[in-house]
Amino acid sequence: MHKLHKIIVKIKRKIVQSIVNRNFPCYYKHKEKDMNVAFWEDNKMELLKDNNTHSASEIAKWFLSRNNEDYKLGNTDELISNLKLQKLLYYAQGCVLAITDKPLFNDNIVAWEHGPVVPSVYHEYKNNGKSGIEFNENYDRSSIGQQLNDILESVYAEFGQYSAWKLRNMTHEETPYIKTCKNDVIDNNLIKSYFKENYVE
Repeated sequence: MHKLHKIIVKIKRKIVQSIVNRNFPCYYKHKEKDMNVAFWEDNKMELLKDNNTHSASEIAKWFLSRNNEDYKLGNTDELISNLKLQKLLYYAQGCVLAITDKPLFNDNIVAWEHGPVVPSVYHEYKNNGKSGIEFNENYDRSSIGQQLNDILESVYAEFGQYSAWKLRNMTHEETPYIKTCKNDVIDNNLIKSYFKENYVE
């Protein structure tokens, strides 16, 4: 099983378990704790009912806020750069599309020289250059909903551990970037089909 495949399966199970615990506590009396794919597919719309589309800028703030928290607690010595932020947005979009069939955000992801980029977010933070972004806004990460928080936490834990350049190289080896001409928009359907075909059963 591919590593990211395992990640997405884990995300699904975490979402299912957290919602079942809140809304269907009796379910565990009759089923094993490990939720199966059939239960997910049968109840996906109900389980993800609070998964609304957000702006890429808001999702960027989620990652920056999360990273800033780790930085202040001494859990990391690195602040996220603009390059790394762009790649986290790409992987978050791919995971959400694969899991929910809906985009995380409607902003375009464009195939730039150094990989997928959300231009609106890039320009928002371009004054930071290659340096880490100091994020001091009082952003409430819970505002995006528990299920989306679960997904982003998993994306952050998995991909946040890699350097910006490592993530850049990873995206260059993936079909959505390879099949998109330079400076063209990467189609969400291409991202969704790639993540589903390669990472989700």
